[in-house]
Amino acid sequence: MTRSPTRKRPCRICKRWFMPHTRLKERQKTCGDPPCQREWHRRKCEQWNHNNVDYFKDNYLDKKFEVTGTPRSRLKT
Repeated sequence: MTRSPTRKRPCRICKRWFMPHTRLKERQKTCGDPPCQREWHRRKCEQWNHNNVDYFKDNYLDKKFEVTGTPRSRLKT
């Protein structure tokens, strides 16, 4: 008995079993339904934002200093 290179697995959102696309193999996590894909994307964005809290704070702060013309190094001391 030979195994297919990709086996069925449960969707991480809706828990229904699906056959992943042959090119995606182990990287496909959801069944492909738009609501499941949207929820997976939302969760991953939330996780990224949680892990990179300072990314946007620093980015927006730099832009604010550029607009006002205030050197940022002056405020760090």
